[in-house]
Amino acid sequence: MILLTTYDSDEKFQIKSVLGLGKKLEKVIIINDAKESDKNKKSLSSFIQFLDGLSISYEIIKIDSLNFINSVSKILSSLDVDKEIIANLSGGDKILMIETLIALALSGKDIPIEIESDKYDTKITFSISDLIRGDINADHIKILVEIMRGSRTIYKISKSTRMSTSSVSRKLKKLLEYKYIIKENTEYSLTYKGMILALMQDLKQQ
Repeated sequence: MILLTTYDSDEKFQIKSVLGLGKKLEKVIIINDAKESDKNKKSLSSFIQFLDGLSISYEIIKIDSLNFINSVSKILSSLDVDKEIIANLSGGDKILMIETLIALALSGKDIPIEIESDKYDTKITFSISDLIRGDINADHIKILVEIMRGSRTIYKISKSTRMSTSSVSRKLKKLLEYKYIIKENTEYSLTYKGMILALMQDLKQQ
């Protein structure tokens, strides 16, 4: 597994990620701004010593974050899409994080991403697929709302939405494709992505 991480001047985020991945981790790709401050250099040196102590290989990608096209292209070219990748975007400035996120989205790989708060007390995780809406319409969202309300089988969804079972079946396949829902036996449930759209629609109707 490869850990790709944006870097600033505090190695705590990265050390937590490395320790969390354990023996699965083969390599760390560090995305760092080419304009390094003294604080950045010092903390990066400390992080590299930490990686050396664990015999984990690393690669430092230095980018000029003010050159958007070049930065995204350079980050994208560093990704080995044949390997399992996880990204930690907790460090680095906002532009660096956004450029890295865009590169990950363009990779064509559904990469999991984690971002930790500056106070180290909260972490959110999501995947690239969560950023892709896909070819869905109001009927698909209506189905998500009904699943949220408890209609979990094709027949119950058909009844609550007043759509035919064949139409519901086609739309469920599309929702599965874009990872809005998961299927267990004959029942469907929402992913976080599905919950967001279902709740959004529910709030609009209030």
